[in-house]
Amino acid sequence: MNISYNSDKYTNELSRRSKANWGITLIALVITVIVLLILAGVAVSMTLDQDGLFRRTNNSVEKWNAKVAEDENTVQNALDILYAIEENPGTYTTYTIGQLVNLGTESNPENFYVIETSDTKTSTVKLLAETSIKTIAFDNTEPYSDSYEGSTIKTELENYKTQLQTSTGKTINEARLMKLSELEELGADPENNTTKDCPEFVHSTAYWLETSGGDSGYAVWNVQKANLDLPEGYTHYLGYFPVSETSGLRPVIIISKSQIE
Repeated sequence: MNISYNSDKYTNELSRRSKANWGITLIALVITVIVLLILAGVAVSMTLDQDGLFRRTNNSVEKWNAKVAEDENTVQNALDILYAIEENPGTYTTYTIGQLVNLGTESNPENFYVIETSDTKTSTVKLLAETSIKTIAFDNTEPYSDSYEGSTIKTELENYKTQLQTSTGKTINEARLMKLSELEELGADPENNTTKDCPEFVHSTAYWLETSGGDSGYAVWNVQKANLDLPEGYTHYLGYFPVSETSGLRPVIIISKSQIE
């Protein structure tokens, strides 16, 4: 049996297959390059366009720098104020307890007594009306616990503040009733129900405090006018009364010294 080997035919077959494989590889390479170019284009677009990564990063940095600058300015302003206060401690007028202050005019006075010493470093002063502006029941519809909610007194004080600002042209920071703790600072003795050691202006009229008294929730501390229908043995009386009773409405206001001077 004769087997003949045709080398030319084999060589041609190998050449044909190599060319075919090379063609497939070239096509795959071209497709790969095209895909990479597309991906690169997308990445570049996401990075460099208006809403891209670089733009957003730059915006974040700019916002951060602006916030830092704002905080630095705030801190510097606060330091400037502290330095100014330290260098000029005598900025404000001193007010002493019992001093009479007129917020109105000579012909139409609105007189108040200073109830707390206010030194040169304090910008506000606490004042008590010279007398009660009206007689009123506390009229609390809920158990009272040092809050004006549910009381006609809250409305009365708000109206008084508005009227006082209108008549004097001055800004009033706050209008409320006196607290028992403030009265104690003026010499009152709640345990013995007396204000005899207080300055005379304290008991020159009868008025409600804002501090609740007793355990019922329906009683409020009250100052009685000296030497007038007081319980036996008393010349000056401080006690708590049912909210349904009537007494004077004598406001305490807080006002900036710049509004007075």
